[in-house]
Amino acid sequence: MAAVTSDILIGSWLNLPAQSLTVTVGATAEVVVLAAGSYYLTDATSSRSLLEAFEDALDAHTMLSGANSIILRNRRAFVEASSSFSLTWPADNLLRDLLGFTGNLSGDSEYIAGAISPLLWSPGRTGVYRSRLDTDGIPLHDTAVGMSAAGVVTATRHNTVREQTLTYRYVRNARTWTTAEVGGEFFAFWDYVLSRAAPFKLYRGVTEDEDATTTMTLGTQTPSTGAYVHTPSQPVRLPFDREFANVEMLHPISIDCVTTTDL
Repeated sequence: MAAVTSDILIGSWLNLPAQSLTVTVGATAEVVVLAAGSYYLTDATSSRSLLEAFEDALDAHTMLSGANSIILRNRRAFVEASSSFSLTWPADNLLRDLLGFTGNLSGDSEYIAGAISPLLWSPGRTGVYRSRLDTDGIPLHDTAVGMSAAGVVTATRHNTVREQTLTYRYVRNARTWTTAEVGGEFFAFWDYVLSRAAPFKLYRGVTEDEDATTTMTLGTQTPSTGAYVHTPSQPVRLPFDREFANVEMLHPISIDCVTTTDL
């Protein structure tokens, strides 16, 4: 697939417990710990980035330094360190799955995840946004209004958020919902992020390429909005539809959300 310009949604995982990883360099096996916390998959603020926390854990091994982990243009995580190392994930595989890896790591100094993290979703195109492009959304005031018998109206305004709807038309089935229900599909992003009311951020104008292993540029070099949290109807249902009746090929995706406190 040729390079395309797309929106990228980066989600978070709340209250991740401390993760103990067994890292082996040569004959030296050590248990290192990824600190507990709430993390986006990646973020310009290092304390909020799961990939940076992963780097810190690897660098805690006495024979490793300069660990680096990024998102590639093929949407997969990449990690490298100063020496060849092996890594055994915690038994529940939560951290492994959040990063998009599919097994333990062995015998190299750099690795590309075998799958796309469920904390990242790309529709493969830019979206239509409910608000102006240079804002996070339409202002929404939490205002209580009362009226007296004499017709005097009193308003008490409390909090203000911004309301947004992200709309993507003609999203390919492979990026929406397949029987595999894996990372890279909207289904996985909804399951891991949106349905759990976990914050996410929108990055616009990102270049991606399924065949490229160069760095995907996010952060301050790309316009971004959020943090957002999904505002679904009750019960929390996967927003799924078809562009064409009974054709599992192209789908419209619409995400209602409001701004929220960052991690």
